[in-house]
Order: sequence, then structure tokens, then C-alpha cells
Amino acid sequence: VQRRDVAELLLAGWPDRIAGRAGSEPDSYLLATNRRARLAPWSDARGAAWLLPFDVAADGASGLIRAAATLDDDLVERLRQEVDWQVVLDWNRQAERVDCWQVRRLGAVELARRPHQPEPEEVAAVLLEQVRRNGLQWLSWGDDCAALCARVELVRRFEPQAGWPVMKEEGLLADLEAWLQPALAGVRDRAGARRVDLLPWLQGLLSVRQRQQLDRLVPERIAIPSGRAVRIDYLSSEPVLAAKLQELFGLTETPRIVGGRVPLVIHLLSPAGRPLQVTRDLASFWREGYPEVRREMRGRYPKHPWPEDPLTAVPTARTKRRC
Repeated sequence: VQRRDVAELLLAGWPDRIAGRAGSEPDSYLLATNRRARLAPWSDARGAAWLLPFDVAADGASGLIRAAATLDDDLVERLRQEVDWQVVLDWNRQAERVDCWQVRRLGAVELARRPHQPEPEEVAAVLLEQVRRNGLQWLSWGDDCAALCARVELVRRFEPQAGWPVMKEEGLLADLEAWLQPALAGVRDRAGARRVDLLPWLQGLLSVRQRQQLDRLVPERIAIPSGRAVRIDYLSSEPVLAAKLQELFGLTETPRIVGGRVPLVIHLLSPAGRPLQVTRDLASFWREGYPEVRREMRGRYPKHPWPEDPLTAVPTARTKRRC
């Protein structure tokens, strides 16, 4: 019996035992069971690309192939034709992209590979898994997205039965297929995912009516006595309004949002934009805190107004005293 005939008989009986050479070492092989094994030094099969091991002994973390038949390329090619192609998608960590190909495989041993154009849904599934694994910061997640989510969560806290969507990170990650997957159409790598403007897709989670309610209950900006519309900071533990002290002259009550249920934390700034006082009670500040601030700041910023009565003074954003 010829050696080739023996190999062919063994292959017909145990095709699932095929082993292919793994790496650059001539005696290292990957078995179909996804276990690595090295060829015994006395074997005359050294250097063969394909083996059919029939005696593998345990040898530490790997195995020792003590006896094996070598397989000619044409035998392996015949086996390839009998195995169906399978689509494989994988995340390429180094290139940060989705790679896709088709393989013919017996267990863990790859017999053949060819390029494959994946379906968009398949690519999106790999990308969404990366987002779930790394968090929303893996995308182009900026302060505008975070602020929108914080505003919605603030309203939802006070109106839990009103049907507001969950926009905490864990809720968004659990529902990526609904809001993020459509945004990733045609995207195949992280660079493309980071070019996606997420804000419109997050806004799409809200109905038209909810968007109108959101702007009314938790506005992005609020008008102050100086005439300026100041952006509210929703990214702090409590909503913050920061403005130069002189711009708030005449404002006796602390501004409130969410239908008057949440007072803004007021950061009163110096003419240089540095914090002077933080208060949740503006009326109390004018009465008790302002006189001390006025004494300290008049000498430091003499060109700015520091009136005795801030409630009747004209609010201003100007840097020079007008009178």
C-alpha cells in the first residue's frame, strides 16, 4: 500500500482530524480542535504543510504529534471542495476596521480563504459590538450629545410616566440597533463612525412634541438681565448658569427650570471670568454676600460698576464704567 493511499484512506475516515502548519516554525501545527501541537522530532513528516495526525499525546499546554500521515496538496484541494464556504467578520484591532472574508474550514483549521463583500447589517453588528464594549466615547461623543441626554434625563426624573426615552449611557447602549445602526450605513471602520454627527440621531429618539416640551422645560439657553442668552451647563451634577456678576444686576429671584421645580446653580463671575460666588439663592446673595464681594472687588476692578444697590443698577456686559 502506497503512503498516499494510506493518507487518502485516513482522510476519508477522519477528515475532522486534519492539521495545518501554524506560524513560521516547521514543527508547529494547529489541530481541527483549535489546539496547537508540535511534531515529534523523529517524525519523517517534518516540513509538511498538512498532516492527518492519528497519535497525539498530551504535552503541557499543547500536544505532541507522535504519528501522522502527510497530505498532498491535491488531497487537501479535494477536501476543500467538499466543505461549504462560511462568512467570517472580525474586528481588526490594529487598523480599527471590520474585515470580512469567506473561509472553508474543518474545525479550527482553515483550508481556504477568499475576500467577501459583507451585507451592511453584518458590518453594523460588528461596529455596534465595539461601541457596547468601549462605550459611547468610542464615537464622536461631544458635549452637545451629553447635554441633550442630561436634559432628557432631568425631565424624565420629574416626569417618569410621561414616556421620555432613557438616555443614560446604559440605556442608549442597550438600544443601539434602534438609533445608531441607521447612522452607520456605509461605515466600515472607526474613522467613519467618528465622522457621524450623532446629535440628529439622538434627537430622533424624541417626538416633535417632546422636543418642544424639552425646549420649554429645560432650555439650552436662558436670557439674563444684560440681554445676553447664556448657555446652561447640564453636564455638572446640577444645572449651572455662569455669568459675570454685573450682568445679573436687578435679578432678584434665582431662575428655575422644569416648570419651576429645579433652581439653577448660579456661578457669579468676576470681570475676568473667574468665580466669585456660587449660590442657589440669588436674593440672599444680593443681601448678604454682595457687600463683601463689592468691598473686595472695587479696588481690583475699578473700571467696572460696583453699585451699593445691585437690585436697581443697570445690568451690563460692558467692561468699562459708563458713568
